[in-house]
Amino acid sequence: MDPLDFFWCVMSRYGFLAPCVGEESLLGQLSRRGIGDFNHYVPISRNVSQYPLYGRILQHGRISIDTVAELPLRWYRVVSNGSYKGGLRARGYADDAFIGPSEINFQICVERHFEWRSRFPSLFLSVTNNSSKASQLADSFLRNGQKNVEILEIDPRCPDWNYDVQLIWDASKVIEAFGLEHMPYNNGEFLIECSIPENSIVGRTELLLC
Repeated sequence: MDPLDFFWCVMSRYGFLAPCVGEESLLGQLSRRGIGDFNHYVPISRNVSQYPLYGRILQHGRISIDTVAELPLRWYRVVSNGSYKGGLRARGYADDAFIGPSEINFQICVERHFEWRSRFPSLFLSVTNNSSKASQLADSFLRNGQKNVEILEIDPRCPDWNYDVQLIWDASKVIEAFGLEHMPYNNGEFLIECSIPENSIVGRTELLLC
């Protein structure tokens, strides 16, 4: 085994590279690029390394993944009484933390987000640009017994967005980049890191089970 690969295997095996927030790795800090004006959206790239995490190589080779090229007019997100912080903050972020996934652990954070049965606190919030899809999801929430189900209408261009922190990814492109299984419900899905500003909510629709 290459000495560098062996080093990363040992580091990940004993938890030094665990995919959690708190302190971002130096590589992760170096890979994050400032956008400048928080209210002006500009796509950026994230580097993803081939270093092993938990003893396995993730994405083979070094790749770069771009955030979305253009923001849609509206997003929709389904929330309920069981949603953390009203569905506006990812469970993987502490209240005072603004440190996202690093260059090394980004892939596994994405994989666990898409695993519905995973108990790993996600660093992402899923939204969709398809209102019909949001309605179908809300209906499934109701039929599964969840209470206070609402569809939030979100303005992606609200001045309160911090695009340096609340990075926005096209789910389909991230899935393709990592060779994950793409499902029909991933169409029109976006991943938002960290949180959604409360002032970006321009509408709420409460649903009742018929």
